[in-house]
Amino acid sequence: MTSVAALHLLLDRTAARAPDRVAVEEAGGGRVSYGALARLSDRVRDWLVARGVRPGDRVGLHLPKSIDAVAGIFGALKAGA
Repeated sequence: MTSVAALHLLLDRTAARAPDRVAVEEAGGGRVSYGALARLSDRVRDWLVARGVRPGDRVGLHLPKSIDAVAGIFGALKAGA
């Protein structure tokens, strides 16, 4: 039987193992490491929770494909949304 981990937990595990490895590259040349992406998503999570987002809530994102969009997705997952 295979163990399944939540997507945001896989990000945090990878950030702990390889924090400087590139996680996301934008078409315009921007890039972010796993460590930085984990920290960005933690900030999004904290922002969402401070505004009342709770586990089970739905969070909509309207962003172009970008590092910020990926951080937003992971932040919402970390908030339990």
